[in-house]
Amino acid sequence: MTSDAVQVGGVAVGRIRATILGLGGTGVNLLDLLHGRLPPTCVPVAVDTDLERLQTSACLKKVFLQTSLRWGGAGHDPLHARRAAEQAKSSLLEAVSGSDLIVILGGLGGGTASGAAPVISQFLSSQLSSSILGMFTLPLPQENPIIQDQAAYALAEMKPKLDLLITFPNGYCAPHDGSLDRCNSMLSESLLGLVDLICSPCDVNLDLADLGHCLARGSDGFLLTQSSPAGLEVAVRALLNHPLWLRFNQARARSLMMCILGGDGVTIAQAGTSLEMFANQLPADCLIYWGFDGRPDPKGLRLVCLATAGPANARALDRHRAFCDFRPLLVSNTPTAHVLV
Repeated sequence: MTSDAVQVGGVAVGRIRATILGLGGTGVNLLDLLHGRLPPTCVPVAVDTDLERLQTSACLKKVFLQTSLRWGGAGHDPLHARRAAEQAKSSLLEAVSGSDLIVILGGLGGGTASGAAPVISQFLSSQLSSSILGMFTLPLPQENPIIQDQAAYALAEMKPKLDLLITFPNGYCAPHDGSLDRCNSMLSESLLGLVDLICSPCDVNLDLADLGHCLARGSDGFLLTQSSPAGLEVAVRALLNHPLWLRFNQARARSLMMCILGGDGVTIAQAGTSLEMFANQLPADCLIYWGFDGRPDPKGLRLVCLATAGPANARALDRHRAFCDFRPLLVSNTPTAHVLV
């Protein structure tokens, strides 16, 4: 919790604090795109083997992963970054100290993120009870098989140590023109939506306990923030037709968190219609949590969607039981998804 926590019944209660670790070139670039836009309780930390890139980053917090290569960097070899991350564990732990939510962000296939992310996720998972999410881009299918293998190995090693793993195959990120700028914009806006959803109070609120329950139900994740000046229904339809949503294993969906931000002028009936549009595509036992913020937002109307699929996540389930005395919910056999507020 943050330093403004107060004591309620002997328990420290405060605003949720999040830390984003941006690994390597992709992670640091995405954090720079979010410079000045994150809420004050969310701290970006640039982590890289490239000292020159770190020095130009807008992030105030930085962790240098020093490799044995003469000019720095990882040289597309994950082993160099892995060794450097092992040596920087104390600095990394200090960087995320006090965080309720940790997001590890990067692009897999190269050297730094592919080597450092497994070490960092395993170490933080063993040291902290915080929720830990992984968000990673994946190589294009046309890239070198070595690059593909390095990404696949890192994913397999990290998955058991994360509360949720969210992947963004580069070929799916920008369905219209596939430009790098559009891909980076989509990723950064999705991350910003997640942080705003968890760290900012809403009219219909979603908190860390909701996130913990959501994460405990599945180990594979989907995240996307869709904005639309044309209204909520257009945003919902755009999200449901996005290649990333179509790629997501909807038949095995276990939970969905949906939040409408900047919903000034959106009615309860419109919010209900958007919920129904999602529920119609999901299994009956998929739990849906929804939030709503009707205040005007300079970012405009945004629809944030976080979903899980696959088997229950052991780490998230154990941590959530300890966090809020978890009790299994009774799921009805009705043909519609179970909606939680």
